[in-house]
Amino acid sequence: MKKIQIDTPKFSIKKYRDDGSVDYISPIPFLVNYGSCPEIIGGDGEKADAIVVGKKLPKGWIGELPERGRIKFVDNGEEDFKYIFSEKEITLMDKFVVYIFFTLFAMFKWTLNKLRGKKGKTGIVKIYFTP
Repeated sequence: MKKIQIDTPKFSIKKYRDDGSVDYISPIPFLVNYGSCPEIIGGDGEKADAIVVGKKLPKGWIGELPERGRIKFVDNGEEDFKYIFSEKEITLMDKFVVYIFFTLFAMFKWTLNKLRGKKGKTGIVKIYFTP
């Protein structure tokens, strides 16, 4: 079980930073709850990204859930793992939602990085789910 804090609730189009400010407006709603896991430090030295699959959780929600998988993501050339959490076991439909959302997210993030003058690779490397 790991501690998670939700910054961007499921179905939101506003992606929030840890300080509560808006990072960007997404052209597609988030299909998962998005936040961070303060117990895991990412390659960039910040709290690792965490997604929670399942019901919509409110902004600011803090709780503990079991890890159900990881997304190996590259953002502007830097490894940026996203940890997958859920109360229940991940279903085939959950896997489909994660795959579709992060495929679209990667395309959007690549475009956003280019607009911000960043030139590194951005995209999914692999999605892992625990059995």
